Amino acid sequence: MGKTQQELLEIANDLTTNDLAQLLNLVGNRILVYVGNYREHEISFETIDASTNGTMVQINPQDRGRHTWKIRDEIIKVDNKK
Repeated sequence: MGKTQQELLEIANDLTTNDLAQLLNLVGNRILVYVGNYREHEISFETIDASTNGTMVQINPQDRGRHTWKIRDEIIKVDNKK
């Protein structure tokens, strides 16, 4: 049985920023990040690399080869499909 919202809130509040980044990396294969649309094509990424940036967690898109994902490359792919 899943956890209640209160139980999840307590877990979340106990996590450090580093813990949260690690948790996101552990479940990153279950996360889809929607970026937007370009010429009727959805742009999103499915692979993330989370890291800390000061007191925040920064989510960096990655391609399947674990290189930095670039929105420009996605736009070029859409433009080439014309």
